[in-house]
Amino acid sequence: MLALLFGRAKERPDRVEKPIELTAEGVWNEISGRLREALNENTFSTWFGQVHATAITENEFVLTVPNDFTREWIDGHFLGLIGAALAEVAGER
Repeated sequence: MLALLFGRAKERPDRVEKPIELTAEGVWNEISGRLREALNENTFSTWFGQVHATAITENEFVLTVPNDFTREWIDGHFLGLIGAALAEVAGER
């Protein structure tokens, strides 16, 4: 589980900070939305249309893809974009 805090207690002493639990599905929804904005629809649907997030831990974000070719293509062409989006999404929480 990756739990991040937001806000600062010093700024809002009347509020209790609560950790936000990031789910794999929720993070993937955010990331895929950013990918959809960055790529044309055909490219997005070809490479990410059948991708699903299955797990997230402190050290990994696991995606399930339909086959090895898709995995290799995403790894070779989009891994940096996915990593940047993941860093942004995790940093927003």
